[in-house]
Amino acid sequence: LGTAIAKRNAKLVHGGGKAGLMGMVVIAAHKAGGQTLGVIAPHSDAIKYDFEEERIQAAGYNEKKDIMIDESDAFITMPGGIGTLDELFDVWNKAKVNMHNKPIGILNTHKFYDHLIKWIDKAIEDGFIPESGKDCFTIADNVEDLLTSIYKRMEEN
Repeated sequence: LGTAIAKRNAKLVHGGGKAGLMGMVVIAAHKAGGQTLGVIAPHSDAIKYDFEEERIQAAGYNEKKDIMIDESDAFITMPGGIGTLDELFDVWNKAKVNMHNKPIGILNTHKFYDHLIKWIDKAIEDGFIPESGKDCFTIADNVEDLLTSIYKRMEEN
């Protein structure tokens, strides 16, 4: 993902951590010549990389998410834990209340998000989420299809 983002000359905005999948994506983007921006919250596990990157220090976690939204043209959710879901739902909710009109991509590698997608469909079916609830999403199981769809949506906006 990091390499593909760099090859498209896009800046990778991330939450500043070095661990896990996101850390690997940041390193891959850098190695491919891409720009990265780490948005750091106090008390985070932010660790400096072995290379220079742009960084913004946020006053708190909510400000961190707001800065990431402001600095991004689109959002990609990779497999992750509760922090990933918190960011996904925050970005999704802000899209639904017209705080931004940016595409949201879900990278459903190895069917990781199948149950979440089924839950969203069920919530729509039961009337808890409007029919248009998934309109801002692009869901794909590979990076190239996801990025192609996201860029198409960005052109339409």
